[in-house]
Amino acid sequence: MEQITFTPIRKHSRAARLALPLWLAYRAEIKENGDGNPVAPLLDFRQRAGRLKSSPNRHFDLLRIGKKPAGFAYYAVCTQASELVEPGGGVFLSYYVAPEYRRKGYGKRMFLHCAETLYRDGAGYLYCCPDPVTGEPFWRAMGFEDSGVFDPGGRLNIFMKRQ
Repeated sequence: MEQITFTPIRKHSRAARLALPLWLAYRAEIKENGDGNPVAPLLDFRQRAGRLKSSPNRHFDLLRIGKKPAGFAYYAVCTQASELVEPGGGVFLSYYVAPEYRRKGYGKRMFLHCAETLYRDGAGYLYCCPDPVTGEPFWRAMGFEDSGVFDPGGRLNIFMKRQ
């Protein structure tokens, strides 16, 4: 396996320029799988990269294999209670590995990096709302289980993993 690095994505950074094509491919894949965010993909990317300064427990990391950008993860510790999940969970908001790097262990390595960061930031458990086509099989392989709770906003089931 080639060298793997994780670089924080910040607005107007080199990592942001490298991550943008991956973000656009991610958004196209989500749309193809029946989900969609009404915010324009480029605006959404810039908003996410810009929000990082306001929250020390929010992360947007670029996965690089050798020198090639191969994926990204946008994740945070949720400090607010909601009707759907209890506070203190580490949430994966966006997660993507380019198709040519899938099923080679890179997604798992990125997950382990992110989980370690979330637990260090104080998360007591992890959760996500994966798309049923490409996401659910991966998250199940990482030990997540369908919680039986449906997120009406994202129109997806919430998957959870306890420590």
